[in-house]
Amino acid sequence: MPDGGFPTRVDSLLLELASQEATGCLTLTEPEGEQSSVWFRDGLVYAVSVPGRRPLLGVRLMSSGALTPEALAEALEVQRTELQGWRLGELLVHLSFVDRDVVESFVSEQLRDQVADLLEWDVVEKKFRNGKRTRQDVAPPIEVTDLLALARERDARWAEIVPFIGGADSVPVLSTATAAASDVVLGPYDWALLCKVDGIRTIADLADDCGFTVFEAGMVVVGLVDAGLVDIDGLDAEDDLVEEWATDDLSGDDLAASVAKVTAALTDMGLRAAAAYDAPPPEPGTAVPAPRRSPFSASTPAEQPLADVVSLDTERQAKNDAAREAAAREESARAAAVEASRVEAEEAALLGAERLAVEEAARLEAEQIEAERVAAEEAVRVEAERVAAEEAARVEAERVDAERVAAEEAARLEAEQIESARVEAERVAAEEAARVEAEQVDAERVAAEE
Repeated sequence: MPDGGFPTRVDSLLLELASQEATGCLTLTEPEGEQSSVWFRDGLVYAVSVPGRRPLLGVRLMSSGALTPEALAEALEVQRTELQGWRLGELLVHLSFVDRDVVESFVSEQLRDQVADLLEWDVVEKKFRNGKRTRQDVAPPIEVTDLLALARERDARWAEIVPFIGGADSVPVLSTATAAASDVVLGPYDWALLCKVDGIRTIADLADDCGFTVFEAGMVVVGLVDAGLVDIDGLDAEDDLVEEWATDDLSGDDLAASVAKVTAALTDMGLRAAAAYDAPPPEPGTAVPAPRRSPFSASTPAEQPLADVVSLDTERQAKNDAAREAAAREESARAAAVEASRVEAEEAALLGAERLAVEEAARLEAEQIEAERVAAEEAVRVEAERVAAEEAARVEAERVDAERVAAEEAARLEAEQIESARVEAERVAAEEAARVEAEQVDAERVAAEE
């Protein structure tokens, strides 16, 4: 807990570390125990991690048509197997699947979105670890003052569009109006979100499905509502706030004033106004139907990616650049040398890591081949022992069977011999008895004759 027992302001902590040109990681804890981290290098912010729903780069790029599902799958497989620890954005650029500026736009957008959330935190505990680093994505570091200005401007813009969309939990539905504007121009991101509007998913859900921040999804929905393609479930279409976006049934003076107001608002928000809004105001009393287009779309979808369309810092950046130009010149040589040394060191470390990874992969493959060879030899030996054991068992069984047959044959012969001797003995005894009886009869006969 900070001194005095009161929560610490996040912007004050960030500005303090920026003024010290700190390098390391600031960890912030809110009352419920969730933690966020902000990484600094020489006082500039290059990475932020804040709990909450965040857009996925792969989904975002597929929504825009800049990346195919097959390319994303290949990149994720390389990230899992060969270049572990790499961020997906830098990996997609490294593999030449996506242009660097497209990924930089996404990373910068996500960075300012997370800082905007972080500014709402009540910090009860803070810790700064000097020198702690994390892997940087492709977007360059940004000054804290610029980041805070972008985050606050984001909050202000969100507050402006909330009356028209009802908030992140509102549910867009396809418009049931009898007819929508026939001249609406939709970009790839408008189509990506419009195709997912089903009357069930909230704006936050649609943001997740399309790879947008909630703010970006809200801006798309505002454009689709304005074009008459989408309504907000539960939001009164006749509400005075919503009527400010329409230009139907106005007098000439009201139409001119409304056109000027909408054009100024869109220009101030960094968005392109419809072509008809650029035309001179109509004469009083003249009804001129103004073509509608989604304020989120570029005139040619391929010309202007989403992050550029919703960029909120164009005018502010121009002013700040003029003020910082003199100091930047003085520091450019030193910064370039330092950056070149850092990049060289990181590339050397990366090459060393890749070489070690290749050597480790080769070692593991050799070990696997040797293990497979040993296993094959062991299997052959076991099979030979099994065959030998079966052969020995067969020979033993044949020997036992032969001995059994011989014993049976010997017993049979002995039994036959005994039976033959018994029969012969009986025959001899019978013959002896017959001889004795004959002698007796003969003797009796002789005696009778005498």
